[in-house]
Amino acid sequence: MAENKNNEGDEKDFFKKENKKSKIQIGKNGITQSLIEEIRRQLKTHEFVEVKLLKSFRQGMVKNG
Repeated sequence: MAENKNNEGDEKDFFKKENKKSKIQIGKNGITQSLIEEIRRQLKTHEFVEVKLLKSFRQGMVKNG
């Protein structure tokens, strides 16, 4: 199991070094067609895309959920 944790750390380090500019934030507007298109564009140029759910998105999900 210790070996698996090391691999996870290596993957995180790779992501941080190679893909700093490929980040997507999802806020109060939620998941829209333009967001999906942007993720597709980013995936064409980057191996990974980091997606962050902002508080405003999570609060909207609780209210509408």
